[in-house]
Amino acid sequence: MGLMRMNCPYCGIEMKKGMITGDRRGKVRWENDGEKLNPIEKIFTEKGCIEAYYGFDKFYIAGYYCDNCKKIIIDAKLK
Repeated sequence: MGLMRMNCPYCGIEMKKGMITGDRRGKVRWENDGEKLNPIEKIFTEKGCIEAYYGFDKFYIAGYYCDNCKKIIIDAKLK
């Protein structure tokens, strides 16, 4: 998926294209406020994992960053 230009939904300023990256040691997950996954769920399930592209040594999630609001916007397909 290619990234287009995007204005911040909070302040209207144009956002910067970029990526969230990290090493391959962990998964990127979403946890709803007040809900915690137990250690077994974290190790053995994909619950709440955000779909990311995994390269040789990193994962990548494309998104946008607003310098003004300090907000990041990503497309998050949860498993």
